[in-house]
Amino acid sequence: MPYLNANGTRLHVQQLNPDCEKTIVLLHGLLVGSLAMWYFTAAPLLAKTHRVILYDMRGHGKSEKVRTGFDIPSMVGDLDAVIHHFQLKTLSLAGHSYGGLVALNYALSHPEKINKLGIVDAPLPPSDLAEMGVFLNRSPEEMIEALPSWLQGLILSGKRQARKLRASLEYLACESTLFSDLQKEPDIDDALLASLSVPALLLYGDHSSCRDAGQRLAGNIPDSTLVVLPGGHYLPVECSGEVNHQFLEFFCGSD
Repeated sequence: MPYLNANGTRLHVQQLNPDCEKTIVLLHGLLVGSLAMWYFTAAPLLAKTHRVILYDMRGHGKSEKVRTGFDIPSMVGDLDAVIHHFQLKTLSLAGHSYGGLVALNYALSHPEKINKLGIVDAPLPPSDLAEMGVFLNRSPEEMIEALPSWLQGLILSGKRQARKLRASLEYLACESTLFSDLQKEPDIDDALLASLSVPALLLYGDHSSCRDAGQRLAGNIPDSTLVVLPGGHYLPVECSGEVNHQFLEFFCGSD
């Protein structure tokens, strides 16, 4: 199973179409996310024209179960280590939720490396994600009840993967610094957003608590396109067909 040591953490990494010249790295969201979210949705389609790299973020999926380092700078450091490992001079980036914030922050600090940027329902400021706040000071059972019904059904199905997902949720929520790290994250200044020269696709749900963040990003990032899709925060699963279509048009169209 492919692993690499990145920024002091052992990360689980997967690749599709590794011999392709163009590369896109896909980042999942936190708490209930893993690389599987993209592996079974957009990744195979993007791999027809790109080398696709996916990894489980620290503490998630099959990556090392660390207790700390869920702040944006640490996770950007993880991404930077992955990019250096694969010796990528340029690439495209896309991420969902906090994965979108990691992608955005990396693009702000390394714009010369990024060809295109995709952000799917990322919160701004980082501490402003209602879906994260509902988990604070709750029991594991109450956390599950706060999730969308389709995700509750998955976790409660009793299958092996469902049990792993529930155990991961409980670990991250109750034993790690994930919540406290993210609550301390500062906002991104509008002037910094306005300095970003990378073409950006912004996908937000029409009844997501993050929709205002999409409007704000679109109003500040010069070369950006905001697309509002029918769904909530978990668009890559709730609205996978539309997300896949938008990604294919944006990343696989003319460069």
